[in-house]
Order: sequence, then structure tokens, then C-alpha cells
Amino acid sequence: MDENSENIKDVLQVICKHPLSTPVRLAVALLLLARNEMEFNELQRALGTTPGALWSHVEKMK
Repeated sequence: MDENSENIKDVLQVICKHPLSTPVRLAVALLLLARNEMEFNELQRALGTTPGALWSHVEKMK
């Protein structure tokens, strides 16, 4: 592997470990940024997730 491939691999590993690396977590962050505050049920409806899935994402974002 050349140096550029190694650099790309390193960057991708960092991105994949970031708390906002999934679409749901990024959407949660953007919704809260836009609205400042939302009830859990509002977030769940807006994102179309189950309560358990949303809770898991929120916990990982903490």
C-alpha cells in the first residue's frame, strides 16, 4: 500500500469511530441544533426510529 492509501485508511477509521458517524446521530444533532430542545418522543417521530434504537444512539452520543 502506498502512503496515500494509508492516510485514507487512517482518516476513514477516525470517521467511523466518531459519535456522529451514523445518519440517525447526525440527524439528532442537526434537529437539536435547529430547535435547541425536543422531547424524546418528538425526536423519535421526526426520525422514524423505535424508542430503543433512538435511546441507543443518544447514549452513544453522550
